Amino acid sequence: MSRVIRHTITLAPGEATGWHFHDRELHGVLREGELTHHAPWHLHGIHVYRAGDPMSEGAHYAHEARNEGDTTAVLDLEYVVEDDEPDEPVGLTTPHTE
Repeated sequence: MSRVIRHTITLAPGEATGWHFHDRELHGVLREGELTHHAPWHLHGIHVYRAGDPMSEGAHYAHEARNEGDTTAVLDLEYVVEDDEPDEPVGLTTPHTE
């Protein structure tokens, strides 16, 4: 059996997730603010997400999200785990989760 895990990540202006990876895909929506996403598959390695934008992150590659704006960024994420797996994907760093 599997279950859906939901996390809300909040980054204050100037805060970043740090470089990290996931062992599974994550999907979500940026609810508030802006996030600058550094990942090798973006054109020039950078993409800026704005409030309302959907976001998908694949597994097993290093990336970092930074709040380079002047307001708080709030990201709602979802991912699937099996019942015997922990709630957080391996390698996931979340500075502030609810």
